[in-house]
Amino acid sequence: MCHLAVVSLISQALSVLVAPANPVLDYSTIQRQECSVLPGVSYVSIKVPETPCEVRMVKFDLSKNKDLRLEFALCKTNRAFRLTPEGMAKKTAKETGRKAVAAMNGDFFLYNKGTPKNDKPLTPERPFGITLSQGKLLERGCWRAKGYEIIGRRKDGSLGFGKLSSEGEGESFKAYMDGAEVTDAIRVWNRPLQNGKVIDGAVHVCYPKDNHKNYPRSLVGLGTNLVVFLVADARQVGWSLGMPSAHAAEILKREGCTDAGQFDGGGSTALWLSGKNYLNRPSDGKPRPVANGLVVTQ
Repeated sequence: MCHLAVVSLISQALSVLVAPANPVLDYSTIQRQECSVLPGVSYVSIKVPETPCEVRMVKFDLSKNKDLRLEFALCKTNRAFRLTPEGMAKKTAKETGRKAVAAMNGDFFLYNKGTPKNDKPLTPERPFGITLSQGKLLERGCWRAKGYEIIGRRKDGSLGFGKLSSEGEGESFKAYMDGAEVTDAIRVWNRPLQNGKVIDGAVHVCYPKDNHKNYPRSLVGLGTNLVVFLVADARQVGWSLGMPSAHAAEILKREGCTDAGQFDGGGSTALWLSGKNYLNRPSDGKPRPVANGLVVTQ
């Protein structure tokens, strides 16, 4: 095992012991900085000293830059099933002919384990849920394409969150979000902010009591003409010990979002911004290749 991996494992183990069970989110002590990087695009850095926790965001004001577009990306290539967010951004830029502005990790995914036996291939490293882009089903995912929450783009171009349903196969496949047909979609595993209300993490199906756990977080928030990518670092003594999902939702609410969905966290949490590289410090010690995610292009 390399030196970097050993240091990362030790830091993660220590963080479990020193992280507060119920960290404070005190806005009188929070340190927030924001700077503009492009028309309609700003970079936000937040430090919560009580935990401590380091939060990084990229905010996209779609009303100030009509060229910005949220892309729903699958990382699969001819050579790999997973890419880092930077690799995903470059792949998306090549496919769309547009410039990648920022990218973040998406859904949970399967890992390949072991080696092929009896000439049988390993299970592909697929995301748990759907990846739909511009009306094309790129990946159905490990789960049935219905019943779970997604972030999606409706046929009228509006973005939102809702429950997935689907019909048809192949070219006839159609996906719906709360009954409205969508052209783009990626699964989120919970929605800690809904209609302006922060949701208690105790009700989350996948991770009960998520509200009281300090994890690395990856969330996407939506507001009126607003998209926000948020990551919160954790498991790193001396840098950041993480935050509950409700705290991340509260921060997004204060930034102007009314709704938010949470993606895979842990070592997958990574936020890339063109010209600034990675804005956070992934807990693996380096960006982890992931199966899908979101990219903003212009």
